[in-house]
Amino acid sequence: MMQNKQHDLHTIPNKILVTGLAVMFAVIGVVYMTGQGFKFDSAQAFFDMGGRALFVWLSFGVGLCAMLAVLAYSIFMNGIVKREVTKQHRRAQRIIEARKNRKKSKEVADEPST
Repeated sequence: MMQNKQHDLHTIPNKILVTGLAVMFAVIGVVYMTGQGFKFDSAQAFFDMGGRALFVWLSFGVGLCAMLAVLAYSIFMNGIVKREVTKQHRRAQRIIEARKNRKKSKEVADEPST
């Protein structure tokens, strides 16, 4: 049972990534299908962004850095959560085993000696 939970924890980020990529490609496809296409005359005009390149690319960079920071933090926290779940599971197993051993030793002590 524990194996299935660990499998689910690994597939959640993959599902989000695949969904995000699918949405992104769908939007790009819709834009091109509606005839919008590439609105700049050249690559230089694209990078210049109509004289607003500093604002556009700086905001793009800050947004990308923020998303990468969130991704790194999520991966880091995922590892911590997995370790804690494993630790709690092992502790629960030790408690169950100790209760079984205590019950067995109590039954042996309660048996009349012949």
